[in-house]
Amino acid sequence: MSNDRYAVFIDGQNLSNVFSELRPGRRIDYVKLLAFLKQLVPEGEFMGAYYYCIDFTEVNSSGVRAPEKQCASWSSFLRYLRSTGFVPCVKPANRVGNGNGGNIIKGNQDVEIAVDVTTLSATQRVNHIILITSDQDFTYLIDTIRRLPYAVQTTLICKGFSAGRLKKAASRVIFLEDVADKILERQRSES
Repeated sequence: MSNDRYAVFIDGQNLSNVFSELRPGRRIDYVKLLAFLKQLVPEGEFMGAYYYCIDFTEVNSSGVRAPEKQCASWSSFLRYLRSTGFVPCVKPANRVGNGNGGNIIKGNQDVEIAVDVTTLSATQRVNHIILITSDQDFTYLIDTIRRLPYAVQTTLICKGFSAGRLKKAASRVIFLEDVADKILERQRSES
């Protein structure tokens, strides 16, 4: 058995946005996604798959809580993620001023992902990080963990037209376009 320890960190909002652009109308099959991710490092200890997402049911653009139907749907999604083996890392959305007297809803988890990746790499000696995002803000994170005193490999899963710096920072790059059919639900006509 290998001494590799690996963990997956998913920028949930980014992943959803990419697939809504690449394959409109198709949804992610999280069972298939986790199976695909585990195949990337077939030997070693799997330390977890962390799915970072924002809870938009707590606040919306008018400051009113989302309807109960949406809240129930959100709760069901989080239960589904847990049942498939993911660890949901949820943060409430924030309402901030937009400079024009109005408000916008923001929910960014870049800092949480960066802190968790760094902490797990340092404290648990995780030596293979699989990061799913197309956000170039993670370039510095990848550069930093690759400089740790022990070898940390990084697999970046992103859309093909992501920033070049982000792709160059990773040890390995897999494009979401190339694996979409492996991790999306089948279209009704495919059944």
